Amino acid sequence: MKNQLSRRMFLKGACGASLAIPFLPSLTTRAFAQEETVAIGPRFFFMRTSHGDVWGANMYPSEGMLTDSVDYHGRQVRYGSLPNVPTEGATSVSWSPVCTATADHLTPAVAQKMNILRGIDVPYNIGHQGGINLGNIGASAVGISEGLKQSYATPTIDQKMAYSQNFYSEEELSSRVLRRSFVIGNGISYGYSQASTQSGAIIKTQGFESSNVLFNYLFNGARSLSGWNASLLNRVYDQYRRMLRHPRLASADRVRLEQHMTRMADLERLLSVSGNLEGEMPSGPGTSGDSQAYHRNNQLRFAKMYVDAYIQVIVAAFETGVCRIGSWNIGDTFFTEPAPSGVWHEQVAHGGLGAEMAQAYAVSYNQGAFEHVFSKLAKELDHVVLADGQSALDHSLLVFGQEHGQLTHHTQDCKTYPIITAGLAGGLINGGRFIDFSDQTTLTYNNSNSVQAKPGLQNEYAGLHYNQFLANCLLSMGIPNQEWENSKEVTVDGPSRSASVQGYGALMSGGSAYHSVEQRLSEPLPLFLNA
Repeated sequence: MKNQLSRRMFLKGACGASLAIPFLPSLTTRAFAQEETVAIGPRFFFMRTSHGDVWGANMYPSEGMLTDSVDYHGRQVRYGSLPNVPTEGATSVSWSPVCTATADHLTPAVAQKMNILRGIDVPYNIGHQGGINLGNIGASAVGISEGLKQSYATPTIDQKMAYSQNFYSEEELSSRVLRRSFVIGNGISYGYSQASTQSGAIIKTQGFESSNVLFNYLFNGARSLSGWNASLLNRVYDQYRRMLRHPRLASADRVRLEQHMTRMADLERLLSVSGNLEGEMPSGPGTSGDSQAYHRNNQLRFAKMYVDAYIQVIVAAFETGVCRIGSWNIGDTFFTEPAPSGVWHEQVAHGGLGAEMAQAYAVSYNQGAFEHVFSKLAKELDHVVLADGQSALDHSLLVFGQEHGQLTHHTQDCKTYPIITAGLAGGLINGGRFIDFSDQTTLTYNNSNSVQAKPGLQNEYAGLHYNQFLANCLLSMGIPNQEWENSKEVTVDGPSRSASVQGYGALMSGGSAYHSVEQRLSEPLPLFLNA
């Protein structure tokens, strides 16, 4: 079989940049072509917008879409199919004011792989937070004293995946994976200070503010190490061996030295794998998308350029497999008219402009993120065909969440967290549904006192716990229960007096309305996850 195809074939990508097609061994020799299909690893991506404060009527589809139900431990979980094409005469697929996107982005194929989830609850006031979305209650929960926050701090689920042997195999780490995970924006990801040994304090993962710098981090491993090479590493190892023999080396310093050497080992792996993959690396996005000059201005065109550059990098990472885990805390942008400069927090998130006008900005911001980031990323991944003939989206779980629910800071007994997902996680997740997990017999938030000032607020009913959703994310990515069922329930007396709980992350109980569901936090969510 003649080799008629070059290893360095190119596709036209987002923003006009070129992307190298990953090496396709089956097209080069008969020996490769006869090999069995390699295992396709899962992909996970989480993005969120700040504040929230999107009224339920603007966030969720119509109640009339919930046409069916199933019993789940005595509650009726309602659900219905999401339409996958625009209504007659429309150019966009619209499930709600926020969940609206042009048919070019929200294609029928992508729509059938999305879900809108209601009735996944964080049943306590949380204030501003940067950790709960991915499972670190200790990063932000106002219900925990400052002295106990580190005691309850937990690595977020992206970092739990990143260091699980059930997500990245040793073979992948030695031949393909350059980075275990990445974070865009002001991070919502937390991990151990000594990541390689999964030990130490829980600290925030550094986020990237430039798509070009992120690209270099993911694909130009040797360049990102600022001159590190094998020769320098050998010198470090020589010094390490000499220090171990030093008679005055204290035990604490020995621990520090060992921790440092685990980082050196990871650098060595990065250099080796990066060198082996050098011929397969895609071209970067350039710097045209790095400007944030559009921020809080009527610069939608530049906002699209900014996020498109990141989308290009994410797709390239997920396609080539050099990294398969990411998160993104998206700034407040995507407005149809100029937002109030410099006073977003007071004027929009806290309603200083008046409830109706502030809500219009909140809807515009979240709708833009849904259309121009979430839906577009899902579409681009659905166009990537992997070795088994399925798309990258078929093997992914993408999640879109918000900092709070219907009310900023999740106050006044507001509990429900809005969640949108895309991707089928290798067949473990069902798609194309609006699912309401709430128990319609147990009212937890009554909008009657607010309906005149905020007419789009909806009543809320006791749902399933957010810890259970986090557990389902891990299960869908192939991370078994025994790797994460070791959390504690939050109590006044601290973790020494707390019982272990299921689900993921430290549990702050929602009271009697949630006691029964808090006993089943590791179970598959009905209609969502295939057990």
